[in-house]
Amino acid sequence: MNPSDLIQVSAAMDDQRLKQIIRHVVARDTREVIQIHELNAEIDATVNKIHTLRSTIANMIKEIEV
Repeated sequence: MNPSDLIQVSAAMDDQRLKQIIRHVVARDTREVIQIHELNAEIDATVNKIHTLRSTIANMIKEIEV
């Protein structure tokens, strides 16, 4: 085997390694980052509003029934 054959074999191996690396590269994660503490605070606020509205409606119904 002459030196030029070794260079071609080496280049082919490098090309093959590059293809393997490209296949294993993970795509960039573009999902939205969710701030869980902020989301939980919003949920708590919404639940409190719902509770207040339910109490208000229950009081209105009591007033109507009397």
